[in-house]
Amino acid sequence: MNSKFIEIYLFWDCIIGAKAVNGKKNKDIFKSQSIIDKQTEKRKRSPRKYLKLYSILSIFAIISAGTLTALYLIPPSIPTYIDTTGWGYDVFVSGDYAYVADWHSGLAIIDVSDPLNPGDPSYIDTVNFANSVFVSGDYAYVTDYESGLAIIDISDPLNPGNPLRIDTVNFANSVFVSGDYAYVTDYESGLAIINVSDPLNPGIPLYIYTASEDVSAVQDVFVSGDYAYVPSWFDGLVIIDVSDPLNPGTPLHIDIQGYPERVFASGDYVYVTEGEHGLVIIDVSDPLNPGTPLHIDTQGYPERVFVSGDNAYVTEGERGLVFIDVSDPLNPGNPLRIDTTGWANGVFVSGDYAYVADGKSGLAIIDVSDIVKEIAAYNLNQKIILVGLVTSMLFATLIIFLISFSLISNKLLKNSSPSTKVN
Repeated sequence: MNSKFIEIYLFWDCIIGAKAVNGKKNKDIFKSQSIIDKQTEKRKRSPRKYLKLYSILSIFAIISAGTLTALYLIPPSIPTYIDTTGWGYDVFVSGDYAYVADWHSGLAIIDVSDPLNPGDPSYIDTVNFANSVFVSGDYAYVTDYESGLAIIDISDPLNPGNPLRIDTVNFANSVFVSGDYAYVTDYESGLAIINVSDPLNPGIPLYIYTASEDVSAVQDVFVSGDYAYVPSWFDGLVIIDVSDPLNPGTPLHIDIQGYPERVFASGDYVYVTEGEHGLVIIDVSDPLNPGTPLHIDTQGYPERVFVSGDNAYVTEGERGLVFIDVSDPLNPGNPLRIDTTGWANGVFVSGDYAYVADGKSGLAIIDVSDIVKEIAAYNLNQKIILVGLVTSMLFATLIIFLISFSLISNKLLKNSSPSTKVN
């Protein structure tokens, strides 16, 4: 073979071989670069993946919090209100009518045959300030503060008679009728007992001075069996034997601390509202030897109390109405509350409804057929919504942290990636 040809062949073979080797190297380099590019692109895309995941979590947290908030905003048994021209101070329900002691507007009479669609109030002027009402038979008995006791024929509630007035010595605060007698608390004059066997021709008031010392300030009265229970600011709870109303026994005083306001007796127990110590429950199965007072903190300033079934209903002014399970009076449940728009004063429970004399808001009617369960669920929702909001905040914090971490990591990886040049 020609030597020249052999040289050319060898030279070309070297070139081809060199190219093959170099091509393989380039191929490997391109392959490595492609992997790096893919990893870099993957890292670049990773924040989007995180964002998608985090967005789903955020939406879930927000929807959860929103749902819980909606539950929280649904109050139990929204009251029905009937506006009156005065100031709802006390209420008594008899038959199809609610009778409201409406302060300077006298006695308001409201048809509540349909409690959720009550009628318009009609009024009877009682001259002074109507602050308590009790209905017995065909008559409404209204304490009228400085004007004593007013007796009104309500045999036809839509056409009541004119008030008959019985003056008392001091300020008439409250009235309770039992049998043929009306018992009226007359502030510093103690308890007045009036024969109302003929309501239109009542007897002269007989007074029982209830004070153990110099000053008496009786606020309310409840008669159960042979005994009258009278809370007094300066004498605690006063118990009086009225088995013979015209010859009452010597008052017995029970110290319950603070300033007792109102009283209700049910079975073997009396329930007394007291501003500083909430609701006080006392065993009076033996009225002349009562048990030790049990105090329940209602976290407000209780006004009046009414007991129906297993529940005590306590009004607390601007804090609305409080419900307490007293199925076991010596081991009562925790207070549950429903707000009213006015100033909750008097309360009367009839059937499935609680009627609240609510100050400037007139009369509030509340469905209490299942109120305890509703309020318990409502209070539970308040705790759940708090947990939901805290959870949402934690999710938001986690999302911000992870997005920030992902973006920073991606930037660091990009800056640290090797740059490869092809020769």
